[in-house]
Formats: sequence, structure tokens, C-alpha cells
Amino acid sequence: MCLPVKAIKEGSTVGIFSPSEPVVESRIEKFNSGISILERNGYKIKLSNNVFKHTFYSAGDIETRVNDIHALIIDDKEVNILLSSWGGEGL
Repeated sequence: MCLPVKAIKEGSTVGIFSPSEPVVESRIEKFNSGISILERNGYKIKLSNNVFKHTFYSAGDIETRVNDIHALIIDDKEVNILLSSWGGEGL
């Protein structure tokens, strides 16, 4: 599947998802700070449905995480940019 290239400019929508480790309580302040920086720079924010999901050490099962990415970049025509909420070690 080849996705169309979308221009990134002020006002673009950033889709945030959790591909690996979850956004746990100890990370919320940094997470919110990052969102504030993006918004101050003119970006709109759209969180994936399961961005805060927490299953053991990961941000949900693999299918849930993949579905979130697909929902943002394939299904949602407003999202121009994908950004992970946090890095990590999860499978």
C-alpha cells in the first residue's frame, strides 16, 4: 500500500500513538509538556484511541497498537504526522 504524501505545515494534525511502552502516571507530565510544545507551534493534536492503554509493560497488545497506527494514518484523513508517545522496549 502506498500512502499519499501530505505536506507538514502550521496547522497540520499530529497523530500520537503508543507503539511500545505505555504512558504511565510518572510520564504524564512530560507527555503533556510535549503536547503543549506542539500546540504552541501551531499543530493540532489527535490522540489514538489507546494512547494510554497499559497491559503489563506494554501499551496494549500488538493488534491494538497496530490498529491505532492504522486508524491515525490510513483512516483519519486529518492526520498529517505520526508521533509516538514514548519509546520503549515492548514487543
